[in-house]
Formats: sequence, C-alpha cells, structure tokens
Amino acid sequence: MLTFLCGGVRSGKSSYGESLAVKKKRDEGRLIYIATAVKTDEEMEERIAHHQHKRALEADWHTLERPYHLLSLIHEIAPTDVVFLDCLTTWLSNEMFFQSSEKVQTAAVKERMMKTIDQLNRHCSELFIISNDLFHEPVAEEESVRQYVQLLGEIHQYIVKKAHVAIQMEHGVPIYWKGR
Repeated sequence: MLTFLCGGVRSGKSSYGESLAVKKKRDEGRLIYIATAVKTDEEMEERIAHHQHKRALEADWHTLERPYHLLSLIHEIAPTDVVFLDCLTTWLSNEMFFQSSEKVQTAAVKERMMKTIDQLNRHCSELFIISNDLFHEPVAEEESVRQYVQLLGEIHQYIVKKAHVAIQMEHGVPIYWKGR
C-alpha cells in the first residue's frame, strides 16, 4: 500500500507520516527509514541529527541513508517491512543536481524515479512517501529550477494516481484527498 504525504516546509508531514507508519508495522516486519538528505552545512547536520535522535526515541527505525540511486536499496527491504521515504523533493534535487556537471536529462530522471517508486512499493508491505508542496511560489526564472518544479509536479501526479492514501498537511492538520 502506498501513502503520499505532501505539505509545506515544517507543516508536520514527516511527524504525522511517521506516526502512521509506526501503526502499520507488523511484528515480523521492520520500520525502514530512507533518508535522502545530504549534509551540506552545519544547519543541515543539526536537522539530520535532531531527526535521527527523535526517531530513535519514538520507534525502532532502521535508517538507510541514500541521497540518490534508491533502487539499489531494494535488496535490503523485506516484504513485511514498512518503508518511509523522506523526502521526494530532496531525492529529486539530488538526482538532478548533485551527481554530475552534465546537463540533466529530466525524462531519464523521471523514469528512474518512477521505476524506483514502483519497485519500493512492490517490495514492502507499506510505503510512505513524503514531499514538499512547492507549487504556490512564483515561477522561477532559472531554467533548471523550472525543470525541477515541472518534474516534481509530474512525479507527484504519478504517485497520487498509484497511492491508496494521499494527504496534504496544513499547519499540522492532515487533509485527506484520497483514501483514509
């Protein structure tokens, strides 16, 4: 089953999603947390450390840190596991901007990410995907940023079509658009 949670920065989507994931865990499965963030500066290091500490206190999460090429994680996931991917926007940034200096082939990135999402969803009992809502901002002038936002929107639509549950977080309040 696929659950998609989207909302603004600091809207409560990760915390709410984590609580849902913990409830879905079965005795024979694990809670797998796929963390896509890259430690780029001191503030990011502090945020990552805070999230790791918080997760350790709340549940027995098995964290897999992978900024890109998430498909390589498939062999580490069991059919009884609950997988929590945090977050799609960071993963997309990593896929588009942090791997090479070559011009990004957005079609290839989109295809690779959709394939990975499908494989993750098939290889676990529950998949939770967290993403940021960036679509209320003015359209960027920079071509690469416009490509990023366009691709993010296309991937969001793809995920929501496949999702059993789609939730928008607004100020800590979940709004269910699909499923329950």
